[in-house]
Amino acid sequence: MGASGHNTGGIHVYYRGWLIKPDSIKDKVHKMGEWNHLKIIVKDNKIIVRLNNTKMVSLIN
Repeated sequence: MGASGHNTGGIHVYYRGWLIKPDSIKDKVHKMGEWNHLKIIVKDNKIIVRLNNTKMVSLIN
């Protein structure tokens, strides 16, 4: 898991870069030095990334 301020919860593709980054306001959701819960939901053409029960990003293809 990344550090706060480094787009934790965003979707990054190797060699392509960021597909979507979370709003910087959501940096406080990441708990430095503690356990964090990351959940990635993929259904049909939609991807949702949740961090500590907060929706970080949502991407529809």
